[in-house]
Amino acid sequence: MTEPGFEFTASFGDFEDPEFFTIESPTRIRLGPMAKMAAEEAGMSLEEMARHLLEQQRKRELGHTQ
Repeated sequence: MTEPGFEFTASFGDFEDPEFFTIESPTRIRLGPMAKMAAEEAGMSLEEMARHLLEQQRKRELGHTQ
């Protein structure tokens, strides 16, 4: 798992691109190939990556920036 505050590099592309991940419902997220590769590089499980992306999306919606 990544350290708190871990930031993915730009080499994985635009994290807001719908092909990176799609939130299908409040409890379901579909990870694209780049998100899966980013998770592997970061040492995260796909579930951890999904939770991380959902948290980042929630922060953006609340107006918090990184």
